[in-house]
Amino acid sequence: MKKSLLFAISICSLCLLNGCGGGSSSPSAPHVTAVTITPQFLSLTVNDQEQLKVSEVLSDGSTQPPRSPTWSSSNPQVASVNGQGMVSGVARGSAEISCSDAGITGSIPIIVEPLFTTDAYQSGTFLYLENTLGTDVVRLGMDLSLGGAVSEFSLNGSDVIGKASYGSHLIALGLYDGNGVYDQCNGCTFHYGWNPVESGDYYRHGSPILMQDITGNTIYIKSQALQWIPDDKGGGPAQAVPSDIVIEKWLSPVPNHPYVFQERYKITHTGNDRHAGQNSSVPSYEISANLFNQYSFYTGASPGTLAPIRTIQTAQMPQWPVNGSVQWLSEDWGAMTNQQGFGFGAYNPQAFPYAVAYQATTDPTDMVVGFTFLTPFSFFPGSSVQFDTFLMLGDTQTVRLVTYDIRRVLGPFADIDPPVGDLNDTPAEGSTVSGIVAVEGWAFDNVSQNVSVTLFVDQVQVATGLANITRPDIAVAYPGAPENPAFHFDLDTTKFSNGARMIEVQTKDDAGNIGLLRHRVLTFKN
Repeated sequence: MKKSLLFAISICSLCLLNGCGGGSSSPSAPHVTAVTITPQFLSLTVNDQEQLKVSEVLSDGSTQPPRSPTWSSSNPQVASVNGQGMVSGVARGSAEISCSDAGITGSIPIIVEPLFTTDAYQSGTFLYLENTLGTDVVRLGMDLSLGGAVSEFSLNGSDVIGKASYGSHLIALGLYDGNGVYDQCNGCTFHYGWNPVESGDYYRHGSPILMQDITGNTIYIKSQALQWIPDDKGGGPAQAVPSDIVIEKWLSPVPNHPYVFQERYKITHTGNDRHAGQNSSVPSYEISANLFNQYSFYTGASPGTLAPIRTIQTAQMPQWPVNGSVQWLSEDWGAMTNQQGFGFGAYNPQAFPYAVAYQATTDPTDMVVGFTFLTPFSFFPGSSVQFDTFLMLGDTQTVRLVTYDIRRVLGPFADIDPPVGDLNDTPAEGSTVSGIVAVEGWAFDNVSQNVSVTLFVDQVQVATGLANITRPDIAVAYPGAPENPAFHFDLDTTKFSNGARMIEVQTKDDAGNIGLLRHRVLTFKN
């Protein structure tokens, strides 16, 4: 489950207390065991300042302000600190800021970035955001011929996004319907369910731009997502098929982080139908395998603590379109890097904390590694959802620390995800049932501890309950999931007239996000 990202670094000392005199000892006064500095990671640009706070943890568990704090910097040429804990960025680099009292020291890491300027402009079919700092130029390019999807993210001209003989790969959204039918080859059978794609379709028709604007350092793009496979929806190689999804996004620089850009998405469903929750790609990152050959992320129950990360080599990844097992990105970031740990990172604090990684390296003209955040959006008539994502360049440790800083400065981020879940395979779609029928499945949320479930027959509510029954196999498929995500309803079919009936279960979390599980059409016969 998604945890709060509170990053705590402190240096503690063990104090041995010896009792003395007459075979009895008097209790000792509480003593300082740790010095804690807040915030617990800091990122500044040159000439910026930030006030740190400090507290002491005592042996009895209580806290107090330090009596005589002494502040210091491990590298004053990079970051200085005065006697009151005010930190100033001096020059590009990294340092540790420490505070000592009563013989105990606490410290935090700090990164100082150079001052940078941002330009937003259009050149041909591209809109660009460009950060300039010293001799470095960091550029993000959105291709208007492909729905405004990101097709360039470069440092001094070296683009991290994969290229192919047919053109650039992309960073873009792809949505799915839990009630859709999808082949295992990304549409090669040309019979494919509802699948609006931000960039365009299988035949590389670009999603049409509805509006574009540059205001200051912010780029705005509004596009009409196309159905990935048009052939079974009235189109084909010469005719694209618009979907019922409109995508808006705002792209902007991030203060104090010259190698980071923010993408704010808003997805609006314009149709009158409903699309059940499915693990949509929000978004998918297609990165150059010629530059990067490993995938790094943190997975575990201690986010925000700098616990060891996990790294998967390209050779261990499945070949696209196979995605392999789901990874639990419990700090909401992933990175594709080289063996020195430098490369591309993505942070999505509002997605479900799950991703899949893959490689497409058998064709030398199309060398790509990638990963996709999976989030179970459901869409109802007129519904919309808005969320933030962040694209960054740097070494793995810096990418990780930057995500901590973004959450501290720009968060908290709203909970926008409905629970993920599914119905069990029985009773099967199209089967005939009678009497009492068990309707079972599972659902869990990335934030809420409680998930309510409501059973509908032909969109009429018939029962409510909670997803609170033990089912450990779900945590095998989704590491970090609770042990009790299952639910059970006894549906009395005799209370309905005979005939075909649609069975649905809606889920709801504590924030009010509603999900729709895939439906089941059954024939009641009593």
